[in-house]
Amino acid sequence: MNDIETARERAHESEIYAAFFMEGIRDAVDYNALLARWDKGCIELVSQVTRYTPHVAELVAAGVVATGNEFPGVYEYEVCSPFGMWWAKHIMDTGIEPNEELAKKWLTDATAEFFAQNGATRLGDHPEFTTSTKVNLG
Repeated sequence: MNDIETARERAHESEIYAAFFMEGIRDAVDYNALLARWDKGCIELVSQVTRYTPHVAELVAAGVVATGNEFPGVYEYEVCSPFGMWWAKHIMDTGIEPNEELAKKWLTDATAEFFAQNGATRLGDHPEFTTSTKVNLG
């Protein structure tokens, strides 16, 4: 696979993560009630929640390296959709979106739990993994 194909594949994976974020939001609460509670528009909601796809891509890359590309389940069902649910419930409870630190912590913790099912004890130790995300699972 050349660099362009790799970039396209990664972009497509991020689009899938984003779609499952939105699936979770729509499953969690009445969507119109959510928008009314937040008092911002739909595009703003989508824009805010999907900005976490690069973080998710880094976390998944760490998990892939740590487990030798062994997925213990379906990441999109077990992490991305529940993240959307959590995001929506946070807005319904508080009227505001979760702050970045809290959202990234939620995603990091959920990703660590997901890959721990395969026996991964630490994400991010592989020398080719260049993100600052280091997740201790044990």
